[in-house]
Amino acid sequence: MRSTKIVATIGPASRDPEVLVRMVAAGLDVARLNFSHGSLDEHAENLARVHEAAERVGRPVAVLQDLPGPKLRIGPLAGARAELFAGEKLDIICGEEFEGDSKRMSMIWPGLADALAPGETVYLADGLVRLVVNAVDGQVVKLTVEAGGPVGGRGA
Repeated sequence: MRSTKIVATIGPASRDPEVLVRMVAAGLDVARLNFSHGSLDEHAENLARVHEAAERVGRPVAVLQDLPGPKLRIGPLAGARAELFAGEKLDIICGEEFEGDSKRMSMIWPGLADALAPGETVYLADGLVRLVVNAVDGQVVKLTVEAGGPVGGRGA
């Protein structure tokens, strides 16, 4: 009896019913649905297809729903990118959208300012850039860059 489980993400290349049957027959144990992409209708259809494939092959397949945490997007940036350096200050203005730069950026969601407090950490660029909140003044979040790097604005 094997102790390793085979987990596969179900997406455009693997959602075809016959492909799923072959995957289950080859030993698929867990079908992962990535909720970072696709619609709820697509996920419901994929779930039904996985269950159907498991039934056809006659072996159970677990389903893992990979739920992403919130990913908020900063607004557009002049030149599509900004370079942030450790020690620099950055203001994120919430509830607005404008072309930002390495000193000021916009965030369309107004709730961000209410969700943050001094001392908390904010990550940009999928976690590559780390900032710490210095203060929140109304809809302006004042931050200091701890770990710098390039940041792309929405559409970059």
